[in-house]
Amino acid sequence: MAYQPPNPYYYEGHPMGHPIYLYTAPLEYQKHVFNFTKPRDAIGHWAICVQGQCYELAKNRDKDKKKKDPKYKVNWLPEDVWAAGRQPCKKSDPIGYTERPWPPQTIEYICDQVWQRPLQGKYVYDENNCQVFVRLLVDLIGDKQTRAEFPASFDIWSKRMGIARDSTVLVVTAGMATVAAAASLVVTPVDVTGTAAAGFAASASLALRSTTALWNDRASKEKFIEKAQAELREELTWQGIIAYKLID
Repeated sequence: MAYQPPNPYYYEGHPMGHPIYLYTAPLEYQKHVFNFTKPRDAIGHWAICVQGQCYELAKNRDKDKKKKDPKYKVNWLPEDVWAAGRQPCKKSDPIGYTERPWPPQTIEYICDQVWQRPLQGKYVYDENNCQVFVRLLVDLIGDKQTRAEFPASFDIWSKRMGIARDSTVLVVTAGMATVAAAASLVVTPVDVTGTAAAGFAASASLALRSTTALWNDRASKEKFIEKAQAELREELTWQGIIAYKLID
């Protein structure tokens, strides 16, 4: 049976849109390994809060979960319950407003669609993560100004972080190539123009190919998410959940 929104809206504008708050909190490994005692917005866990309800993509901590159950899932919890389980955490000033005064069950439905469609129900720590989930969700539920400002600024930040991560991989890969080449020199110290040189060239070539593949793969995934997000927006509009004027 097709989803039917509790109260379909067809008017333009959002005179009663709800404020959207961003919550940030350190990840578990950051608290234990790096001893982070305060949230780090750029590298921490993100969730949004609308009308006292928090929405996030997080680990599946269900005590009764089975092996076949997903390791990550979308959660929605009352704000006080969420905050109590995520200490220390920080709540921002409103990052914007919802385009419509949706009830919680409608936002829950949109959350599920974002997880299953653009993110394909797959968690990847540096691509399909909690921050990307928040960005895509705000892009769908936010009003025009919120959609223009928050997702756009996040896009710039995420691209910079992606480049930094890819550059780190390049350095590591190149470093491994250098180690491999050095090892070949140790094995055959006399043959600096033969086996050792060939080993160095092969290692350098492997590093270059690995890095190029990494960047190409990231660009391909970004295109898929962008296309899937556009298709989801169109479907939500057809269902009467999102205003027609929001289709670009």
